[in-house]
Amino acid sequence: MKNPGTPDELFGLAVKQLRENEGWTMSELATRLSDAGLTNFHPTTVARMERGERPVRLSEAVVIARLFDVGVDDLVAETRSEVMELEEYIASLKSAHKLAGRWLHSVEFYSGLLRDLASRLERDLAEGQVIPEDAEAIQEGCDQARAILSGPDLTQQWLERIREMSEEEFWEFVTTDYELQPGWVTPTDRDMIVSAVARLKNAAAGQVERGSETDG
Repeated sequence: MKNPGTPDELFGLAVKQLRENEGWTMSELATRLSDAGLTNFHPTTVARMERGERPVRLSEAVVIARLFDVGVDDLVAETRSEVMELEEYIASLKSAHKLAGRWLHSVEFYSGLLRDLASRLERDLAEGQVIPEDAEAIQEGCDQARAILSGPDLTQQWLERIREMSEEEFWEFVTTDYELQPGWVTPTDRDMIVSAVARLKNAAAGQVERGSETDG
């Protein structure tokens, strides 16, 4: 099992997960804590606390626990780290399913557009309703469209290619692909993607650490 860390680290990890579950930024949490009486909390204070670098007084812990409607002991329990890891995996899987559904819908949508356009152009070619100089290019385009529509499942091919990628290639593929096509995702989805990638990286790092501890 992964070393849960110091009480300060456990506390910070718990607060971070609870904050993300609420959908709050560090600034929003700092504001809520300030409103609750902890006026010495700022976004930088929250960041340091979540990293376990800023010890929390008992009086502060009580206010923070009350804000999230949990017990103080829930914020430092060693089993909490494993529970939060489970919650992270669940959140990541839900995000992945949502994105997969969106992209599969896009595949169906653009396949339908391509099929309709190819059919119309083929009909125009058969009826001689195209400019002669464009006929060859139109026919090549229609042939290519039909090959894509009736050929192997491109989604499955991409899945197989992704499975063969190294970890470094995969991270680059995931992050750069959305940057090159920013209009395909909303800012919320992009944040969700970045968060999911970060969780996968942390999970991979945890697996390596567990392996090292087992070997030792």
